[in-house]
Amino acid sequence: MKRSILLLLLAGATASLSFAGLSDAMFAYTPFGNQELILNGTTILNATTTGWYDQNGDNNSNGAGINNYIAGVCGSSDACGGNDLNEHDFFVFNLASVQGPITSAQLSIGSAATNGYINAASSETYTSWDVTTSIATLISPQTGQVGIYNDLGSGVQYASTVVTAASDGTQVLITLDAAALASLIAAEGGSWAVGGAVSASSSVPEPTSFGLLGAGLAGLAVLCRRRLGKA
Repeated sequence: MKRSILLLLLAGATASLSFAGLSDAMFAYTPFGNQELILNGTTILNATTTGWYDQNGDNNSNGAGINNYIAGVCGSSDACGGNDLNEHDFFVFNLASVQGPITSAQLSIGSAATNGYINAASSETYTSWDVTTSIATLISPQTGQVGIYNDLGSGVQYASTVVTAASDGTQVLITLDAAALASLIAAEGGSWAVGGAVSASSSVPEPTSFGLLGAGLAGLAVLCRRRLGKA
């Protein structure tokens, strides 16, 4: 009886490792469609630069002018074909031609028609954040800049929206709040950046969780051997 219980526990713990390598991502396989800022319902500004930083603080440009963007964990064992790192994306806009009051603003992000949303969960929340990193630094090739990665997913929240697989092949419209409007007004005549991140999800464990799970499995395996030796 004890042997059966221990073997079941070990099998269950091992099964939980099946999450390893799975994505928890949106806006994969980009750029797609348009990446726009819509001001006052009529003025449309195309992003001058788009990109992302991973949790190690590396960005995707490496000086190559790559403008793809992705938010969330790009897994290694599914369609995303990534390295299991979490990414925060960003969008930069030139406001040199913008003058006067800004009463409304929407961020419009293209989601790829195929595999834009790669996630075991039926929906995820995408949150837009202020960016305090200078734009010159943000868009330059970077490695190990974890502070920039954190900046793109924290600070002053501008908006949040729910994204699903049904968003693939569409423009995801995100209505920005009063804090974003104030930031845009302050940036008139210059450039403005916004960051984005997927809210924390239980569908893909964090790397630290895998470490704890591995330690637990090792301990359980030792216990199994001891129990089985006495049976």
